[in-house]
Amino acid sequence: MPITEAEKNSVTVVAAVICNASGDILLAKRPDHLHQGGLWEFPGGKIEPGESLEQALRRELREELDIELIAFRPLIEIPHQYPDKKVRLHVFLVTQFEGIGVGHEGQEVQWVAQQKLKQFAFPAANLPILEAIALPSMYVITGNWSIDAEYVARIQQALHAGVRCIQLRKKDASKEQCHALVKVLAPMFAAHNAKLILNGNLDWVESLGTGAVHLTSGHLRSCSTRPVSNDVWLSASCHNEEQLAQAQKLAVDCLLLSPVLATKSHPDDAPLGWETFARLVKNVAVPVYALGGMEQKMLDEAWQHGAQGVAGISSFWKLWE
Repeated sequence: MPITEAEKNSVTVVAAVICNASGDILLAKRPDHLHQGGLWEFPGGKIEPGESLEQALRRELREELDIELIAFRPLIEIPHQYPDKKVRLHVFLVTQFEGIGVGHEGQEVQWVAQQKLKQFAFPAANLPILEAIALPSMYVITGNWSIDAEYVARIQQALHAGVRCIQLRKKDASKEQCHALVKVLAPMFAAHNAKLILNGNLDWVESLGTGAVHLTSGHLRSCSTRPVSNDVWLSASCHNEEQLAQAQKLAVDCLLLSPVLATKSHPDDAPLGWETFARLVKNVAVPVYALGGMEQKMLDEAWQHGAQGVAGISSFWKLWE
């Protein structure tokens, strides 16, 4: 059967975020004569006919870098449309390997500290990978909060336990209440290099200066353009394909998709299930957390279905009670 024009201009590739023992990440520079030539990328290449994703990843890293994989997992899948080509990237996080990582095909390679990655010029399809690298596997939502010592102590315990992404949610909070809480918590989050995300009234929440804001699905429906500046990190809650599409139009940085499993807090909401979650996430070009019935022990299942990680309220918050 002849190959269509659309198929000629469509390519599926594997790419690897390779981390060494120091946490540095290996980048390779694309040869000038190739598509997106002269830019830096995460090593990988096209999948050959009959290859599985794992087979393609192992072959590409062996041929390009003289690296043998030991431990790796899915990180993010990215659909991207260039003016002249449609690309789908299957990106893996490689945490153990044999070899030192050399430009086996003459390409320039460089180990780069994670915090310096944004100083390099990447193809547009690679940009969501930077967000996925920067985000942790757990996104904790506090539920209703207060500024009492017990609540602050629980936040401190979560940070000490390694949580690096916490959303403060209280629907009836005033600007003054939020300001008082942020004043107490901001130094703690800064000390742990953690992301403090505010979920509240969009008319004033950005002005509190945490640098991260969350949109409810209701907020999402009411927005025709991105409601905060590009300097503010923006996540959003979604429950279906339409909301996922709307969120991407607003250029959100991260999404929460729910409910994946049944929850006690919303017993009447039909769960998506892992297969539907995976299908929906395939068309999203930003990191997506699985929310609804999640537990920390479900991380591997979440990764295998395309999630950045797992998010939760009750089951996660109880870990630090």
